Amino acid sequence: MEFLTVALMAGALFAVIVGDAAWFADPLRVEISVPKKLADGGFTENAAKEVFVAQVGRIASVTSLVPMPRADMSSGPSVLAALAKPLELDEAVASLQEQVGRNVVRVDGVVMTAATAPRLDMVLIVNEPTEPPKQYRLSQDNGDPAALVMQGAGMALEDIAPYRVALTQFTQGLAGDDASFSLAKGTATRALSHAWDASLYYPDDALDGASLRSTQFAMLRNLLAVLALERGDAAEARQQLEMSQPIPHVWSGARSVIELNRAFLAVATKRPADAITYIDAGRKAAGAISQPGYASEIDTLAAVVAWADGDPAAADRLLRLSIAAAPHNEASHTYLGRLLAAKGDAQGAKAELATALAARHYDYQLRDLLQENFWVDPVTGDLTKRSAD
Repeated sequence: MEFLTVALMAGALFAVIVGDAAWFADPLRVEISVPKKLADGGFTENAAKEVFVAQVGRIASVTSLVPMPRADMSSGPSVLAALAKPLELDEAVASLQEQVGRNVVRVDGVVMTAATAPRLDMVLIVNEPTEPPKQYRLSQDNGDPAALVMQGAGMALEDIAPYRVALTQFTQGLAGDDASFSLAKGTATRALSHAWDASLYYPDDALDGASLRSTQFAMLRNLLAVLALERGDAAEARQQLEMSQPIPHVWSGARSVIELNRAFLAVATKRPADAITYIDAGRKAAGAISQPGYASEIDTLAAVVAWADGDPAAADRLLRLSIAAAPHNEASHTYLGRLLAAKGDAQGAKAELATALAARHYDYQLRDLLQENFWVDPVTGDLTKRSAD
């Protein structure tokens, strides 16, 4: 009887451990083995994982409404979840995670010494649900293991989260690294060239049940539109935004961003009627977005659309509404200053433009939005690049 009781208690404990780990363990599972020589020198398997985590964190830190595929590896598991590994329950945990709908991504890497020292080689295999495994081979000629793992992390993340990788490269371009614009375009183009069955997807709770992959692909089209306008190609930008429309299972928040960009581009190409249609659609789809300041972005753009449509009074009202909701919105103050100048209120215009300059350093910038990267003249449609400060 005592043996049966102990067995039942042990079984219950194992069930609790596996269940707890399934809910709280990391949905991005990374294992990187390293040669004993490197481990003896301090670059252990745990160190390799931490380097990978740091690279994930760098890319995840770029501001975007679209969430990064969950990679909470550095947050640490719960006490029970931490027991899963020494008890060799990892596979059971992963299996249960997939059964309950958690989109578990596995990254397995092997660092190897090469025949020609000091070069190091690495094989990386990425496994995602509904996707065939992908294998990458890479080398580091100078034998720097951290650089090799960072390089591998970048390659893996381009497969797992191509939109966030491309957006990170784009923001580096805005910061003055012009070559990063080409990197962003290349990342987006490569990702979009991969065929995938959009009907096979894991509903993502963070996206109200939409598909994260479909959402990323739609936003990659959106980013290609932003990059096209950076080159002055409004026709290409419009085409990229239109190509995002048929993608199924896209999060409504991403749809909102795309519709706002269609509205902005319509103002730039002097199509105010289309701009009104798009801004209304963008506002309607924005219900899923809880990001502070996003409603102010919509009001600011709606003001620009109203101004382009010949209603400066409505533009004035919307800009003041935007400022009341988000006092540090640089665009609202700038456009209001320009509107007041057009009305002949030089003193009011000067005050608003001065406030806009001060607000620049506190403004919450979403580089997914065209209006965060360009100024548009509502009357002429002329575009000017905004400062990247």
